[in-house]
Amino acid sequence: MTATDPRGGNHRHLWTALIGIVVSVSLLAWAMRNVDFGEMIAEIRTAKPLPVVLGVLLATGSFVLRAIRWKLLLRTDTGADVPFWPRWHAVAMGFMANNVLPLRAGELVRAYAISTLGHVRLTGAITSLVVERVFDALTLVLLLSVGLLLLDLPASTVIAGVSFAAPAYAQDTTAEPAVDTVAQDESFDP
Repeated sequence: MTATDPRGGNHRHLWTALIGIVVSVSLLAWAMRNVDFGEMIAEIRTAKPLPVVLGVLLATGSFVLRAIRWKLLLRTDTGADVPFWPRWHAVAMGFMANNVLPLRAGELVRAYAISTLGHVRLTGAITSLVVERVFDALTLVLLLSVGLLLLDLPASTVIAGVSFAAPAYAQDTTAEPAVDTVAQDESFDP
């Protein structure tokens, strides 16, 4: 058989799939070796289906949003947009790998997958992931800051020497302010 013989290619794909199935079943059996299946089935029967379905839809929907967002950061080697499906597959592979690999190594899987499926340079894919993570961190800081500013914390709440009592504009204007908006705690010395 030659490399261009379609029968050889089909057999190779069949063997690859069979090896993948055997490895998956073996690892699943190992992971579930101490599981009481009767207890597991009883727990599954008590689960409410609506929250489970909503959780699956939200998780899968986040993959779609991430694939759409990634379009802004990625280009192929020729400078063209990367199609949706390679981005979708790379995101799904990366999150799957994050579930089984340590240290968020799924991000490297995602970069490799998009470089292979979407014809993107590996360095460009990794750079886009770094930029994506920086934006994620900035978004979290912004949301935390807005939440702390809008939250009506008790006047006694102090974090790192800073009081997070509700700002004056958020308080009832008829009541006397209990403390300054941001007051330093003298006992705090970083």
